[in-house]
Amino acid sequence: RVELSLGLPKNGFSSIFELLEEEPVAAASIGQVYRARLKKGDDQGAIVALKVQRPKCEEIITLDLFILRWWARRITDFLQIFFGRDLDLVSVIQDFGEIIFREIDYVAEAENARQFSLLYADFERQGLVKIPRIYEEFTTNEVLTMEWIEGSRLVDGAGLVRLTGNAETPARIIDTLVQCSLRQMLDLGFFHADPHGGNLLATQEGRLVYLDFGMMSYLDEAQRLAIIEAVVHLVNRDFEALADLYVRMGFIAPNVDTRPIVVGLATALPDVLDASVAELNVKNVVSKLGDVMYTFPFRLPPFYIAIIRCLGVLEGVAIQVDPDFRIVSDAYPYIASRLLTDDSPELKSALRRLLFKDDLPQWARFEALLERASGSAVYDGAKVVHVLVDLLVGPEASNQLRAALVADIVDALDHLGTDAARSTIKLFTGIQLPPPPPIATRGFPLFILDATDNLVPNEQDTLPPPATETILKATKAVQSQGATAIANFDSAAAAVENLREYAPLVQRITNEPALRRMAAEVAAAVTERAASRAIRLAFLPLSNSVSPSSTL
Repeated sequence: RVELSLGLPKNGFSSIFELLEEEPVAAASIGQVYRARLKKGDDQGAIVALKVQRPKCEEIITLDLFILRWWARRITDFLQIFFGRDLDLVSVIQDFGEIIFREIDYVAEAENARQFSLLYADFERQGLVKIPRIYEEFTTNEVLTMEWIEGSRLVDGAGLVRLTGNAETPARIIDTLVQCSLRQMLDLGFFHADPHGGNLLATQEGRLVYLDFGMMSYLDEAQRLAIIEAVVHLVNRDFEALADLYVRMGFIAPNVDTRPIVVGLATALPDVLDASVAELNVKNVVSKLGDVMYTFPFRLPPFYIAIIRCLGVLEGVAIQVDPDFRIVSDAYPYIASRLLTDDSPELKSALRRLLFKDDLPQWARFEALLERASGSAVYDGAKVVHVLVDLLVGPEASNQLRAALVADIVDALDHLGTDAARSTIKLFTGIQLPPPPPIATRGFPLFILDATDNLVPNEQDTLPPPATETILKATKAVQSQGATAIANFDSAAAAVENLREYAPLVQRITNEPALRRMAAEVAAAVTERAASRAIRLAFLPLSNSVSPSSTL
């Protein structure tokens, strides 16, 4: 069969290949793989994997698909007539058939491998991923010749530790698999749709190897953005927004009441960020979602089924290698970073809903999002600021929102400034000043009644304002990114050139009238409070032991 496919004369196989093992090293329903050595060409002596397709694959698959389509049509009609469910099972079979026919075309698989290597070359350059070389001169529709790579299957965490001599290898390999899969699905859209353990290896150097490129799939931009938005709503348990997204994606008809669906989603889905893969089993979640989707009139397009299948396969690999691996938790930094930096209207709308509920800043959510995003390799602080500026000056931003932001930022800066002043005074004079006095503008009563009906200061007002931790973490993230960027440059001139990239951002901020007004309001309010505190401090009797109950 190899001779016929490559156009070799009879008994010409031995002039090109030397089989190193008579029996196939791997076998599947479509083909078999042999280990061989090249005896001809520029790469003479190279060890290769020779993949040979079984006879009559196309005829057998064509007949099977015909039967599946016939039954899919009958079942679709049955569900429509007796249950009123509009499930397009024929399209699912059609999409499956296209994938299968691409999988049995080894020339297409070779092109997939080359395209995959080109698109995700940065993972190879970083030493994280290895993609086998394709030998085009010995590849046809039925024969595929590719580089042989030694390694261990991704099914045994202990085996990976023994292979590499590093206890951290299993978790790092799985992290690479998840991050690379995210880039595939959500960045460029061209992704490996069948990343099971048989299609993956780990080398002794700890690199992840993709072996089979027959089953690939593609997501367009709208589909990629919808998946990012769905994960964000899922993590934040915003099932109302998730149901609305399903309507926009066409999963639910516009005239369907989504309130019962919201309740069903809230019941079915766990707290994803705090669950391990073993607890957050994709198959179990999909099963629970299946109950919801069966109860209500959902329509699932083929691309969504391909994504669910891919995630389920990834989960299976993760459980075998590292049972404690948290798949959503590991993936969320990339998702959060995309949400904070993407210019698409869909993700900006999702970010606005997440951060500004009823025109009030949700600082805890922003803090959590920023903390997660800053852990991603693709995080870019400058892009984050650009997107946030868009949200504050865009047509949907209200004066009420900007006023609330100003008030929260003033409270936080006042708190931080007061703490800094107290620490400085203690450092140089040894005097411990009391906590700052109550601030009526923060919405708390200045005094409350204690258990004996005595009027005492409200201790709740001494807590840090909501924006304080967010400002501190944002500052640390910027400092960390700046230090990393400078450390990665070989010269001061290169570092300065990198800093110049921020010039347009600074110029944009200073040119926005709304932001200038907000900055002026913040500066005026903080100055007023600082002056007020300074005047009170001037009349405070200073000693080395100031009573904690005193006020400035």
